Amino acid sequence: MSSGSPVAELIAERPEPKIVDYHNITPGSLFGSWVPWATQEAEDGLRQLKTLADASSFAIADSDFNASDLHDAGMPDERTLVVAPLFDAASLRRRVDRDLEASRRAERAAGGADWLFVAG
Repeated sequence: MSSGSPVAELIAERPEPKIVDYHNITPGSLFGSWVPWATQEAEDGLRQLKTLADASSFAIADSDFNASDLHDAGMPDERTLVVAPLFDAASLRRRVDRDLEASRRAERAAGGADWLFVAG
């Protein structure tokens, strides 16, 4: 779970055992006027997190910070486990493409901009 979903309530009502895999919901107030629809989706997601916490037998979070959201939503500590994401740290140690780096620095110096996009 990382945002609101039109099927969250349907899932909560199902009789099967459920586990919440929670990756954090960005507070709607941070979206402001840039993406107003995302504000509502985030608020729906936080409300649905409470519903799903009540209906689930267990929850997984990827950090202690995210686990605290689960606890705030009503998921007991003994039914929550933090499982850090797994990745190959060696894959982050790549050689820098010096030509590309020089090109990007020249673009920035000419008035270019840096963008960071994070998607869930």
